[in-house]
Amino acid sequence: MVERETLPDGPQSSLVARGLAEALDLPVDSVRVVWQRDAPVSLSRSTTGQAVLTIASQDVVIDARTDGFDLRSGDGAKLAVDTRLPAFLAALRQEDGGWLVVTPPDSALSAWRQRVFIAFLISALAVAPVTWWLARKLTQPMRQLADAANRMHLDKYSYPPTSTGPREVREIAAAMEAMHARVTAQAAERTRMLAAVAHDLRNPLTGLRIRAESIPPAERDRMVADIDRMAGMITQVLNYARGHLAPAPGEPVDLVWLMEECVQDAIVRGSNVTWTTPDSSIWVIADMAGLRRAIDNVIDNAVRYGVAAEVSLRTRNTEAVIRICDGGPGIPEADLERVMQPFERGEPSRNPRTGGLGLGLTIARDIVAQHRGSLRLKNGAARGCEVEIELPVA
Repeated sequence: MVERETLPDGPQSSLVARGLAEALDLPVDSVRVVWQRDAPVSLSRSTTGQAVLTIASQDVVIDARTDGFDLRSGDGAKLAVDTRLPAFLAALRQEDGGWLVVTPPDSALSAWRQRVFIAFLISALAVAPVTWWLARKLTQPMRQLADAANRMHLDKYSYPPTSTGPREVREIAAAMEAMHARVTAQAAERTRMLAAVAHDLRNPLTGLRIRAESIPPAERDRMVADIDRMAGMITQVLNYARGHLAPAPGEPVDLVWLMEECVQDAIVRGSNVTWTTPDSSIWVIADMAGLRRAIDNVIDNAVRYGVAAEVSLRTRNTEAVIRICDGGPGIPEADLERVMQPFERGEPSRNPRTGGLGLGLTIARDIVAQHRGSLRLKNGAARGCEVEIELPVA
């Protein structure tokens, strides 16, 4: 709807203008109709058989019947309500002499648009399931490859990527698998070298201790203490190396019995440890010696850095959950991940009376990982730290 000072250009239709004026109850001279395109020269049929065309610049109404047709023009010609007309502009004279121009929608064009939209919608609904299936089929190998890459670690216990799908994806998976094998072999070789050096250092330390027995007591005690401290460090390094090199053979282990053994040994050593016993046995597939070393390390850390160790065991879904809490000052949140790394300690000094080499938690985490479990460290709700070990139940 647009206001204009003059009528649009084009041939006018007095027939349609008169019909609009009668329908709107307006004076005939206040309504004008202009064909948007050339005047109609072909029939535009409706359901009643009525059509409109222009002959010698005059609109003619044709009423077709089965036995013939009637031609009408001038004042005697009238349009039916459902007669389909070509596109036109309707203009209404305003009080200021201007014209308010209205363009009716083209019903034929609207119907065409509706048909195209319905056809497009039906086609989209028909193709959507096939498109979704093809997209899943094409992207699934990439998702599998990404998941395998996220699971990879620098050890031989992680899962190398194996993928199906297009040739490019298979080539990437093969390259990643070869890279993982090379890096794992290099890491294993360095770990074996570390274990060999630590093992070979024991012999000269034993010789030094024997020779220390022959020197005066004042110097001997200090020398023996230094040798014992070095031997303890070498033992921790060897345990760390063994945890990376030795596989974890599985056998059924009663975790309740194993935890009781660990707790009783800690109590015999003079540690303040409390133990909450489960109601029934909990069995896991584990290397008993390795798993016991991991639990002993965590209990020793709790006793060394905290006031005491509170040990509990329970099941959660298909996991056995070991929780070891201490009553110490806790660890800053920013350092929780750092203290899980090799040779990192929560206590910054290297005083042997306040801590070891910083391998206890690392050894425990690696052993638990070999058993397809997880070890997490967090600060307790009240105070102190909590170590939570999850192991799959047999």
